[in-house]
Amino acid sequence: MEENLFLKEFYGKLSDKEIIHKLLNEKEQHSEEAILILKAEMKLRNLDLKKIELQRTLELQQNSDYHFFKDQNGENDVLQILNTIINDKKDGITNDEIVIKFEKQGINKDISNMLIADAKEKCISIIDDIWSNLFWGAIILATGIFATILTNRFSKGTIIFLPYGAILYGLIKFGNGLIKLSTRKILNSIIKTF
Repeated sequence: MEENLFLKEFYGKLSDKEIIHKLLNEKEQHSEEAILILKAEMKLRNLDLKKIELQRTLELQQNSDYHFFKDQNGENDVLQILNTIINDKKDGITNDEIVIKFEKQGINKDISNMLIADAKEKCISIIDDIWSNLFWGAIILATGIFATILTNRFSKGTIIFLPYGAILYGLIKFGNGLIKLSTRKILNSIIKTF
């Protein structure tokens, strides 16, 4: 009885998403009493488990269809489609217009929406790569310069070339980030249109 009160209090503090996850993904790990308490908590929150399970099944089917589409078309074709979506968004075309365009090409609405989501993720990934190149390039460059100063200070006339590799690599990585920095503004404006 005391355990049930603890479980009610514990499950009462969980978010809707966590409760649904426990019922759908961790059902085997809980006792029957815990499952009953979880279901009662869902009723209190007006969450319909059957509707959620149906929606999850539909999402799994859509993901399966999307992966089949990606496998069927190949990585290069999918990348080309994602680049087309990004260019369309850059030109101000809405998501609905992109979906209609793909439906005319025989791609269903769900897959079109997943492609649009992937295009957005690609933009975000490119921005992350820019910042990563800038950050790590600067760190590696600074480390190479510091190592060069230390080795020149304590080497007693011997020149050590090892830190120069870090300097060169850091310069290339940092330069790559700087060159692509202007595209960050464009990508940020594109991301806002998704």
